[in-house]
Amino acid sequence: DGKGNPHISYLRLVPLANIKLMYAQKTGGTGAVEIADNSPIVGYHTSLAVDNQDMPHVSYQAFQSGDLKYAHRSGGTWLVETVDAPGTVGLYTSIAIDSQGNPHISYHDATEAGLKYARKSAGNWTTECVFFPLEFRGQYSSLALDAEDNPHITYSRERLRYAVKTAGTWT
Repeated sequence: DGKGNPHISYLRLVPLANIKLMYAQKTGGTGAVEIADNSPIVGYHTSLAVDNQDMPHVSYQAFQSGDLKYAHRSGGTWLVETVDAPGTVGLYTSIAIDSQGNPHISYHDATEAGLKYARKSAGNWTTECVFFPLEFRGQYSSLALDAEDNPHITYSRERLRYAVKTAGTWT
């Protein structure tokens, strides 16, 4: 974060009947761990970004439903949203926060075998296919935003690939 403190999101696997999305933060030499999403069996393919107010934002998959989920902390409360459903979506997520504090997520949709991109603006999520479905694309995505908040995504399909959206078009 802006003060150099580490933040971590992860999947708690033990006990198996109580798998949860977890969040850990260290400030001033003290660590704190909390449950970010208390739903059953969530937290797969987690990615974390910290905004300019040092608030955490996490993208991840709900394993049982396959949905792409998003959690962020507002004050001391975690707010959880479903970004994309149904089907097995939300694999290999990567999250970034734009200059306005809005989340952007790249992820793999295994149901349709494509690389997808979601962003939230004015309180609403929009999702779109980046490459879809000519071949199995979108595994292991990594998302970054440039100075104009344009998304840049690297991903794998047997070799490293790169996609960028400028002026409304993916290349």
